[in-house]
Amino acid sequence: MQVTHLSANDCYAATRSIRSLVKQKANFSRSLPNPILYLSQALGLINLSSHLVQCHVNNLFLMANSSTPFIQHLFVYQLLLIQFRLLIPISSLMVVDWSL
Repeated sequence: MQVTHLSANDCYAATRSIRSLVKQKANFSRSLPNPILYLSQALGLINLSSHLVQCHVNNLFLMANSSTPFIQHLFVYQLLLIQFRLLIPISSLMVVDWSL
């Protein structure tokens, strides 16, 4: 599973022409704030940055709850890699009993 991670600025640049076209065709002012375009009661456009974050979280959730041991080990490996890169000394994966 290979995914390209786009920053918020990359998403903004990638969808700039679409937002401009929608504003033009709907006879909206160019100064209309972009969040209005994303309202489901208005046009319901998808905010690409928010959508990508939602997809990544969903993929992590599916990996964590996978019935395939390989996928579960891959998920744990990714979490440990994140822990290493962020210099976090203690992993929550090591906690066996969360009770007090």
